[in-house]
Amino acid sequence: CDDKSYYIDSNDYVSTVQTSTYEYNNVINFEPLVTEGINTVVEDSVSVIYNITGHGEDVFEDNITSKIDGDNFTIEDISLYDIKEIPNTVSCVIIYGPDEDFSTEDIDKITEYVKNGGNLYVVIDPVVPYLNELYGELKNYGIKVVDGVVVEKDSANYVMETAYYIFPSIIEHDITNPIINNSLSVYSMISKGLIPYDISDYQVSSLLETSEDAFSKIYMEEDISTKADGDIDGPFCIATLSEADEKGSVIVLGSTTALTNE
Repeated sequence: CDDKSYYIDSNDYVSTVQTSTYEYNNVINFEPLVTEGINTVVEDSVSVIYNITGHGEDVFEDNITSKIDGDNFTIEDISLYDIKEIPNTVSCVIIYGPDEDFSTEDIDKITEYVKNGGNLYVVIDPVVPYLNELYGELKNYGIKVVDGVVVEKDSANYVMETAYYIFPSIIEHDITNPIINNSLSVYSMISKGLIPYDISDYQVSSLLETSEDAFSKIYMEEDISTKADGDIDGPFCIATLSEADEKGSVIVLGSTTALTNE
């Protein structure tokens, strides 16, 4: 992966938003984390990506698919039900915002693929009820998905006077360095919290993090900005990478709403 290079055209991704403290920030959505993340874990010059279907997955916006296609990747929509296994020739498997859980048979195919060196990319729809099988699989790589939606208490960490439109901190990594080097912020609309933890064989890295004061709101019909009994204390990650030598890698993003043309 060391030979990979990165380029971000700010005209494609950058917008200006007003923070809750009435300052203006240049911000970037999660789209580069998809393509740069794939670039980081994929070394082939022309690569096949499986986009998993059959669980109510969201559809990629045009700006994302065109960027992936432009980077010499071919995306194929695949139902795990229709295949016996995921070939090791597939460079990356994407699970994008499912709203239905996976069967144990589907999970077994994913487990085997990653164990044999495959690369898994999971983008979570934060408003979908907890998916036990899929999120249980992510725990095998040291990534826990937290119930609820992330809320920031400090107005400096969110925008548009909406406590769940957050500015996560960007952690230095090959995936995020292009964003840091362009002096940009990341803006995430409605996110699931992630908690990384140590696990055998896998090294888990944080890519985006909330502030220490963030919490996860379990019941959205309550006052969003006020922490209630049952809400979960942060801090959380919004994006994580788990990787192991010869055992593949897993990237998890806690938001699909940041992967749009908005």
